[in-house]
Amino acid sequence: MVNEKVERELFVAFLKTKGIMKIDWNCMGVITNMVREAGCALGYNDVELMQETWMAKAKLTTWQPIETAPKDRNILLQNSEGVFQGEWDPKDKNFNPLILEYHGCGCCGGDDPQPDRWMELPLVVESGAEL
Repeated sequence: MVNEKVERELFVAFLKTKGIMKIDWNCMGVITNMVREAGCALGYNDVELMQETWMAKAKLTTWQPIETAPKDRNILLQNSEGVFQGEWDPKDKNFNPLILEYHGCGCCGGDDPQPDRWMELPLVVESGAEL
């Protein structure tokens, strides 16, 4: 799960690099005060949009409970044995890896512990893959 307090602290540190010296929010998460350096052109709407984007990305790059996993696309899955790309199998009613390591014993694919966490696949740009 995303630690919102930590993410907000990281976001504030990021804003300082952009010329926002101080920022305050009310209990509803609405910006109530912002102190900018001279020449900083960022406005309230800009910062609100940046914060929404920041938090959305934090949620996409954090391991989530398996109960919240989407069942309509490939995702990263994690169990006690590691991380793998997988998908929901409606017949078996569980998540299965897309690539299995076969070693000849005939047991592969069915005995692995089910994943308990999931995460979105990284974007191609973030993965370092060449197009």
